[in-house]
Parts: sequence; structure tokens; C-alpha cells
Amino acid sequence: NVALLNHIDPGSFSFRHGSIRSRRRRLHAAVGRPIDALSIDRRVRRLKASGLIGVLVLIALTALAP
Repeated sequence: NVALLNHIDPGSFSFRHGSIRSRRRRLHAAVGRPIDALSIDRRVRRLKASGLIGVLVLIALTALAP
């Protein structure tokens, strides 16, 4: 409906979000799956862990600096 209302081809690509068709496909694939099994959740967990490790390394380097 969004594509039709805005006269957009559902298959046209947007550099920020991809195409409406691909977003619909991802949403349909996510229906019924456990929340922690979604790939975006794994990515966010990895990003958070990487950020935490980075902060800890910076704290350690600061503490060890002369």
C-alpha cells in the first residue's frame, strides 16, 4: 500500500532501506520465529560486545599509561 500510494515500484532499491519488496520478504520470514533467533539481534549483540571490549581496552590503556 505504501508503494502504491507514493507511486513507487516495490522492487526499487533505496540506499538506506533496500526495496519495499525485500523488507516485506524479511518481515514475512521473521513471523513465528523466536525473537532471539533473528539475525538483527545477533548483530546488535556483537556490536554491543565489541563496544564494551573497546571501552575496556581504552580504560586499561589509560590506567597503564605513565
